[in-house]
Amino acid sequence: MLLPYLPLALAAASALAVAALVTAAATDIAHRRISNRVVLVVAFSSLALLFSLPPAEAAASIGLALAVFVGGTAAFAWRLVGGGDVKLLAATALWVGTSLFSLFIVVLSLASVAIALCMLAGERWVRRTVPSGLSPETGLRAPLPLGVAIAVAGIVAILVRANLLAGA
Repeated sequence: MLLPYLPLALAAASALAVAALVTAAATDIAHRRISNRVVLVVAFSSLALLFSLPPAEAAASIGLALAVFVGGTAAFAWRLVGGGDVKLLAATALWVGTSLFSLFIVVLSLASVAIALCMLAGERWVRRTVPSGLSPETGLRAPLPLGVAIAVAGIVAILVRANLLAGA
């Protein structure tokens, strides 16, 4: 009988998913790549959550993840996002589910804007320190590490689901 161990398994899976999301964010910052292994850890760790949900809610979470993957694949085809971002977004959607999806999107959007502003401020600082004979380009030259924003939003959703953040 596994039912008595479900809360412990869910806590361990949540911690594993958070650690994987932190790793994804770090590698996205450092290398602008997100490892498939990290994405698989996020996805497979969600199995503990999916088994703890009512079947209809688990199916809705899987359907949401598939819809996110299909939409993300279209965005990837138009070169709007990277392939690792799409996979991480879909894997994280398994944890988010339909009940927290709006919170996830809001946090994802705010984190993306904050990252873009930090990158612009950093580039502006670099432009001020460049010798006057050089003229660097304006705007963002490096791709936005969307994996960081996905990780932040995913961690918030996991913590809310675990009732660790206020308002849960």
